[in-house]
This record gives sequence, C-alpha cells and structure tokens, in this order.
Amino acid sequence: MACEYEGIIPVPTVCIDNTAAAIDAVTHLTAMGHTKVAYINGPSASPICKDRLNGYRQVMRKVGVTDTRRWVVEGDFSLASGRDAMMKLLSRGEMPTAVFAANDEMAIGAMAAIKAAGLTIPGIFLSLVLTILVFPSSLTRR
Repeated sequence: MACEYEGIIPVPTVCIDNTAAAIDAVTHLTAMGHTKVAYINGPSASPICKDRLNGYRQVMRKVGVTDTRRWVVEGDFSLASGRDAMMKLLSRGEMPTAVFAANDEMAIGAMAAIKAAGLTIPGIFLSLVLTILVFPSSLTRR
C-alpha cells in the first residue's frame, strides 16, 4: 500500500511520517541560519502535502515566521510545476534563501528556474527534498 492515505486502513502498510520528515528537513535549514525558507508543495488536497505543509509551518513558527503565505507555492509534483513555482517565488521581490520541495521533480524544476534566472546553488539557494531520485535528462554536465 502506498503511503498516501487518510486514516487507518486494515492492511499492512509502510508509511513515512510526512509531518516529522518536513519538520526535520526545515529544522535543518533553519539551523543553518535560514529564516526565508520557501516551500514548494504538491496539490493541497493530498494528505502527504497537508502533512508536510503542517511540519513546515510548525518549524517556521518556531523561528518567528508566523505568516508563511509569501513563501509557499503549490505545484503538482511535476518538473514544470517546480519551475513555475520557483519563478513565482523569484518574482515576489524578497527572495528565499532556501527552498524545501515536496518531491524531487519539483526540486529539479526549481533548480532549473534558479539557473535560468542567472542565480546559483548553493551560492544563493539551498534546495532540500525528502527523497533522492535523479532524472539524467533534466541535469546538465559541467
């Protein structure tokens, strides 16, 4: 059974605690001194995304950021939505210093938008995702 569900189901499952995972990831970023942490979330109806957003907000409140609306952008787990979300964040004036993405595809899209804007990682941004998944066609060799 996949980990995206709501409630208790009567079959064996292996699941991730998405709230705790987001807390760990965002805590890592804030421990590095980041308080302008953007979050590229997946679809708001997704239980996974609800949990990860909850974890993100918990940590941001602890560091004094009570209104995270300017730092949260919704995507759909695709490369294109990650790119589009990052472009929205870049167009808002004050830029984040770190980006937490709900999945690898959106993180890769976000990194492409950062590169297209002439910015560098980790020079300006630190990107953190919960899983490791590489799409060679989406990366460029230096």
